[in-house]
Amino acid sequence: MTIIKGIGIFEGIADARAFVIPDHGHNAIPKFSVTPQDAQEGWERFLDAREKIKTQLRSQIAGAADSTQRQIFETHLMMLEDTVFVELLREQAEESRVNIESVLDTLASSEAEKLRAAGDTVLAERADDILDVFGRVLQTMLHNEVFDISLIPEGAVVAARKINPSDALLLFKRRPAGLCLDEGGAGGHLAILTRGARVPAVFCAANAHTIIQSGQRVILDGKTAQVFVEPDAKTARAFADLLTKRSRQNAVRAAQSGKPCVTQDGKKIALMANIGSPEEIQGALEDGAEGIGLFRTEFLFMQNAPEFIAEDAQFEAYKKALELMKGKPVVIRTLDAGGDKFISAAQQKADVSKNPLLGRRSIRLSLAYPEIFKQQLRALLRASVYGDLRIMLPLVVSLEEVKAARALFEQAKKELSSKKIPYKKHIPIGIMVETAAAALSSDVFARHCDFFSIGTNDLVQYSLAIDRENPLVSHLYNEFHLTILRLIKIIIGSAKKAKIPVSVCGEMAGTPEGAAMLVALGIGTLSMASSSIGKIKHALSNHQKKELAIKAKDILLSPATTDVRKIFAARRTAKNTGRA
Repeated sequence: MTIIKGIGIFEGIADARAFVIPDHGHNAIPKFSVTPQDAQEGWERFLDAREKIKTQLRSQIAGAADSTQRQIFETHLMMLEDTVFVELLREQAEESRVNIESVLDTLASSEAEKLRAAGDTVLAERADDILDVFGRVLQTMLHNEVFDISLIPEGAVVAARKINPSDALLLFKRRPAGLCLDEGGAGGHLAILTRGARVPAVFCAANAHTIIQSGQRVILDGKTAQVFVEPDAKTARAFADLLTKRSRQNAVRAAQSGKPCVTQDGKKIALMANIGSPEEIQGALEDGAEGIGLFRTEFLFMQNAPEFIAEDAQFEAYKKALELMKGKPVVIRTLDAGGDKFISAAQQKADVSKNPLLGRRSIRLSLAYPEIFKQQLRALLRASVYGDLRIMLPLVVSLEEVKAARALFEQAKKELSSKKIPYKKHIPIGIMVETAAAALSSDVFARHCDFFSIGTNDLVQYSLAIDRENPLVSHLYNEFHLTILRLIKIIIGSAKKAKIPVSVCGEMAGTPEGAAMLVALGIGTLSMASSSIGKIKHALSNHQKKELAIKAKDILLSPATTDVRKIFAARRTAKNTGRA
């Protein structure tokens, strides 16, 4: 038995025979000098190949099953239609006097490397897109044969060095049991598509496609990010038992999806969903979400890069979300770009900083571009008549920022009133509390806000001075650090005194022990990835609020270092041993 480890992309277990997609590597692109006539013929060959791929993309856009797929193909089409890139390609071809295939290969690789060097995950995804779409053009120009995905048998665990997002949709039609790749990241387009297709997957599994052979039995666990090749009898039995256990758990969670989340002693906890687009709402409702606790609007902007998304397009997205939720609350966060989320390459170049997470980002960026900010506020106001809208401002650290945002909000209202465009007169405006500055001054903010939502991800990162993406220090990232728990308690106290609601929308809310700790501190509303709602509901039903509160009080008063996660891990109490 061989065990391969990587990064888990989608939870689930696959137990099936493997199919390995042959890797021909990066085909060597010929390079040779050309005459002016050859150069012109080569340019026409490029234009023909580009048109063929554009035609394919338009067909894929028309047949896309959802907006995520459509947006990926639209991004690729936009890249092919980028006049700046095409003009640069022509200039370099004329200057180098070598064949166009070599020039295209070099330019695409160079542009992709520049984006990766920016150190931003979104731009890194754009780098993969460039290599994907212009790689298709190159293969067409060179008449290279492409592996026929229809040859993959249905229900196989598919292993490969890498798979382009443009090929993934064809792959998922083969209904693979699992996916194991040497390359790929958790935030790329392929990962998004994989999660959307609900295929158990492990990426960054080094040399997996050379270790695994077609026909071998493979067990893939997306939760632990492990792949077992030709598992021994003991391992096979263990996973068979685990599959049965998880099936029962999923059945219990599915049965509870329409029921409220209640602790053993009758404390109701509202569970809401974090989303990045209206298309995620149906799944959130099926998972039992009681509302949307965080609508990340930056993804709308990213998908429209390099241009800013128009007001009407924003309005339609917000309107759709509110209509789908049918009166349930929808908390929409204003643009949270910058730092680790650039909405365009132009913005990235303009905001170069040694510490981008400490630079012009989030509310600072919005206030720096008031007309763009007002566009978003007008779109939100216009959509407000279609449901229960609440607006949230990200990364606020001063009361002046809240006042400036509210002033722009009032300007947006006047602009709509002058055109007799309807909107709700009162829309709750709150802030994300995600810095120590906001937490320690939360009593002041509470007098000027309608609600708080605690963003634990940045609260931990900024308060503990730890970059969780940095492998050298990421192990120090700890939501249960005494400082973080005390800051959360301060925020809750300020909200309670001002009689405004407070919730949590950070990743801490989506883990059983994190949710238990937050409920213990006094949080009554948690927002998370909708796929986590079932397990959190089940976990909290095995706790008593009063017992949790006693444990939290002891921890907050104690300076001793302890493993708080273990104390708040979801488990059945002695009184609940026989409970399903």
